[in-house]
Amino acid sequence: NYGQIIAQQLIDKLQQLRDYVGAIVITCGIRCPENNAFWGGVWDSLHMLGEAVDCYCPGMDIIEFARIAWQVFGIAVRVYPSQEFAHLELSGLGGVYNQETGKFIY
Repeated sequence: NYGQIIAQQLIDKLQQLRDYVGAIVITCGIRCPENNAFWGGVWDSLHMLGEAVDCYCPGMDIIEFARIAWQVFGIAVRVYPSQEFAHLELSGLGGVYNQETGKFIY
């Protein structure tokens, strides 16, 4: 089952983060299963449940953005430094995980 709206808990956390850092550009929010497959998403992607977004903060280093999301607001982050975006999610994953190196940064 996929969600049809972004989870309120994620919306609330994103608003808190936005109030702290300024503008946030969301490049990907909720996905239907077909769109998820098209973009190469994993079969159980939190995007399909409305529990993840891909985003960045214009003018801010993506690692710093990810650090703030995690350390200040407790939002789990998978960061893609070479592509300059972060995947923010509601999950049991803790910290900031560099998806390109396979290592936790924070």
